[in-house]
Amino acid sequence: MRIVWRHFPQTDIHDKAGLALQASEAAAAQGAFWPMHDLLLARQAAWAGQTPDAFRETVRGYADELGLDVATFTAALDGGTYADLVERARAQAMGFGLDETPALAFNGQRYAGGLQPWALDAMARATLLQQRWYEDSPDLVIDLERAYRATIATEKGDITVALFVEQAPVAVNNFVFLAREGWYDGNTFFNVTDMMAVSGDPTDTGLGAPGYRIVDETDNGLRVLRAGPGGDAAPRPAQQRREPVLHHQRGAPAGLRRALHRLWAGRYRHGRRAGARAARPVHRPAAPARRPHPVDHD
Repeated sequence: MRIVWRHFPQTDIHDKAGLALQASEAAAAQGAFWPMHDLLLARQAAWAGQTPDAFRETVRGYADELGLDVATFTAALDGGTYADLVERARAQAMGFGLDETPALAFNGQRYAGGLQPWALDAMARATLLQQRWYEDSPDLVIDLERAYRATIATEKGDITVALFVEQAPVAVNNFVFLAREGWYDGNTFFNVTDMMAVSGDPTDTGLGAPGYRIVDETDNGLRVLRAGPGGDAAPRPAQQRREPVLHHQRGAPAGLRRALHRLWAGRYRHGRRAGARAARPVHRPAAPARRPHPVDHD
């Protein structure tokens, strides 16, 4: 994963935005883009009210503080080495549809979610999963005349469920295809409540998808665990589902529910029961990625 900074100098409302951009790029020429970037943001309150001329002196002082060649840094500012980048960066940002800062995008797609570490982690996982996307939904891989059962292996034991080929052939075919492809290997139960235990998403977030959609087969006469909202985890259309949604014949839910309660006995923590993970190493966030030099803005 790479973190790339793109400038958006809002020169129409910030009189020092262009100069701040040039100062950061002059520092980048000496391998100090991120130190200058961090210093400008950390001390923004101190220079925000300055005139452009006073701010020019301030950034020279920052260059000296960072151990840069101040003469070379000053020559880049005074000579307008990066002046043309101001309008180019502004045009690029506006062409992307930006009208405010800060803004965040994943692989060119504008992100409007939360900025909490867990939210960014979830979106990063979902974006990385796109590398495993399929071009289209699977061809028929099951025998429509056979009965199918799936065994879900967990650290607490196995769960065996029946797959209803006659009532939901597309969903069953999709599940069997993805299972054989290893899509569910190592997944966790990332959302466990009294009403449901959700798995089947390699990102463990509910955002993961295989890159295609399938038709909806919910009007098939089968009953869910409980009628009404929450009975099927506020069900989405089948074409948006990644995890298998299991429909049970009348009389089966009570037994399944008792099994789940035995399987995930323990206290809840943020919607997940202790010990609810499938057999896989506990996820630990990777070390922060090295922040690269800004890419060419051309």
